[in-house]
Amino acid sequence: MFAEIREDLDHVQATTFGGRDEFRLVRTKQELNGLQNDLAAPRYSEARLDGVVATMQRVVADNRMPPRDREMLRATCDACPSIVPTTKTGDIKHRSRAAPRVDDLKFR
Repeated sequence: MFAEIREDLDHVQATTFGGRDEFRLVRTKQELNGLQNDLAAPRYSEARLDGVVATMQRVVADNRMPPRDREMLRATCDACPSIVPTTKTGDIKHRSRAAPRVDDLKFR
C-alpha cells in the first residue's frame, strides 16, 4: 500500500515543475513516511492518517500536472481514508486509538 502511494508520488514528481509543486510533493512523502513509521512502531494516529490525506489533496488541488496524473493521485487520495485496521480474518474493525499492525492494514 505505501509502496503504491510512493510510486504514484514519484511518477508525478518526475514531471513536476519544481518550486512550490516540488515542496508539496516532498512534504507529502515526509508525512507518508511518518505514518508508515508510526504504524510499524506500532503507534496509530487517525490524525496522522488525516494529515497524509490532506497533504495529498493539496498536491492534487494545487500542483501543475497532466490531467491523467491528477486523476491517478485523486484516486489514491480517495482510497486512503478507507485504510482501516482489520483482523487477520479480514473483518473490518472500527477505527480506535489502539495501534494496528502494519500487516493488518488493507484497502477496502
